Amino acid sequence: MNVRRCLLFTLVCATVTITGCYAVEESAEKTVIRFSPMSRLAMIAVPLFLLLVGFILCLFRATRVAGLLGICATVLLGVLVLPGMYMDTVVITPTGITQTTGLWFSPTVKGFQYADVRSVSILKVQKQRRTARIWVVQYNNGTTEEIDPGDLWEFNEELVVKKLRGFGVKFE
Repeated sequence: MNVRRCLLFTLVCATVTITGCYAVEESAEKTVIRFSPMSRLAMIAVPLFLLLVGFILCLFRATRVAGLLGICATVLLGVLVLPGMYMDTVVITPTGITQTTGLWFSPTVKGFQYADVRSVSILKVQKQRRTARIWVVQYNNGTTEEIDPGDLWEFNEELVVKKLRGFGVKFE
């Protein structure tokens, strides 16, 4: 039985690795980057598995508290975080780029219109224990904005830069 579970887990991990975590949908009007269907399936399967484990732990007196805590944490995660991950998108059009990310009840929208931009610089900065990439947007009116792109934007940065250059955005 354990061998079957390990094989299934390995198959799921291999499929996610081969297909990637992100999907790019291109049309004449826009390019949309979002989590891939396999990643979305995993976003449902993992919490369901954790709920099952929590319920199994609740069956035994010695692990009942741990099971209840696991169920509560999984439900909280499922209600707060997962719907937002389904909403996460980066949309690149001929006039601008927009990223919608964050919690489903309070989404964050980042981006800019190309006509308003003089140039863009991409900087590496240290944030807590990781290195992040910040987009510094210089606007035509002299103002500057720092955009901390989300995962979809950051992990597809090469494609985003290529698309934006194609629309006339200057990178320094």
